[in-house]
Amino acid sequence: MQTRDNLERMVVIKAFIAVRGLGLRQGGVSEETQNDSYEKILTPTEWKLLWVKLEGKPLPAQALTLKWA
Repeated sequence: MQTRDNLERMVVIKAFIAVRGLGLRQGGVSEETQNDSYEKILTPTEWKLLWVKLEGKPLPAQALTLKWA
């Protein structure tokens, strides 16, 4: 069983991710901006963590687009 502190920590992390995702979703990516760099919305650490979690592959050499992010 999880301790209260661990559960609270997980809730804080999940809430941050949910709010960040909602903001990105509401902001949307238009046809004009979908090929722009990911750096407009994600920090280098954020996109690297997202890549490893979603793709499970080594980090790409080329810059990612907003459409991927």
